[in-house]
Amino acid sequence: MGLCRASGAPLTIGQPDANPATRPLRRLPQALGSTDQSMRKVAIALAIGVVVTLALLGLTFAADAAGHPGVARALFWHNGVLQSLVPLGNIGTATHPVYEGSPLNFFAFCASIPLGFVIYGVAAYVALKFVRHGT
Repeated sequence: MGLCRASGAPLTIGQPDANPATRPLRRLPQALGSTDQSMRKVAIALAIGVVVTLALLGLTFAADAAGHPGVARALFWHNGVLQSLVPLGNIGTATHPVYEGSPLNFFAFCASIPLGFVIYGVAAYVALKFVRHGT
């Protein structure tokens, strides 16, 4: 009988508390359940991001091999963004420039793959959130 409610009234053992703000332990299983559900949603979104990125990478190589470099650049656009940030060395003349790639271009290509995982994973997470809530 020594415990008191927020209102000051005595609380006996086994008596339910009517104020939901003073019973945080009863909300704990619900909060943990929503955490498991959100972690599941993150895992699904990450898997979708990996699959989409790898599929686009394969389609990019196929389009380039078929003689469609513009389609290849459009499919793997985030690689183009990273490649544009890498400086190129001109080994030609000022009137006839010839730009040579460097190891930085290879690193930019390698970095574009996990960047695709993140971009398409975040897009999938947002899409899953809207599909779940129906808004």
